[in-house]
Amino acid sequence: MEDKATLLLAEALADMKSRQGVNLADLEPGEVVALVRAVGRVAEPYAEVNADAAGIPVRVAPGVWFWHLTCGASVWLDEVERILPRGTANELYRLCLVYACCNARRRDAFPPVGGLRDLEELVQGHFRTLACTPQEINAGLDALFGLKPRETDGNDVPEAASWAAICSRLEMQTGIPADEWMWERSGKYMLRCYRDLKKVSDALGRGGDDADSGDELDYAVNALQRLKLDIMRRVKKNG
Repeated sequence: MEDKATLLLAEALADMKSRQGVNLADLEPGEVVALVRAVGRVAEPYAEVNADAAGIPVRVAPGVWFWHLTCGASVWLDEVERILPRGTANELYRLCLVYACCNARRRDAFPPVGGLRDLEELVQGHFRTLACTPQEINAGLDALFGLKPRETDGNDVPEAASWAAICSRLEMQTGIPADEWMWERSGKYMLRCYRDLKKVSDALGRGGDDADSGDELDYAVNALQRLKLDIMRRVKKNG
């Protein structure tokens, strides 16, 4: 008997074929990977959330693990982006991203972002210590981010100055210290908790009327629909 993810994939392909005549052969390799991941997320919408909440990193290779970006690591990456020169930004930012994923829950691993040379020494030195192949790193990054790094299900990541306010509100409403939200939970998980608490607050303020009923399954289904539309538009445009 076929599993749920396989059936969902077949349904997604059939839907694209009936609506726009898009066949599996029309998809680019990256789109196939993204589609498989998207239907897998619909089949098990809470798998990633549970692993994130439990503090389970992604295994890249023996002894090498990637963590979902914490708020603190995300703020550091925002600062990195501001100093990267054009032309070298892509490769150096990738090294910074790998560094951030490996050290996301280590506050002392993120010194203030100073000059470009110091940044290069930091991340290149770290990269040389990783006992894994470029292919394994690519697979690890894809496991965390898919084809769209730092995606937040349509919810914009706030500016660095806003993270402190979110952490403070979560501390007040959950009793979990702000520093723990900053460094011991992923930024994505933190935003999800913040969003859920805001829903409850808004619903109570309106007496429960018109409360947003979105949950992980809703986000997964919406992400799958967006991906299918993107693929169909791309095929139609290039057809």
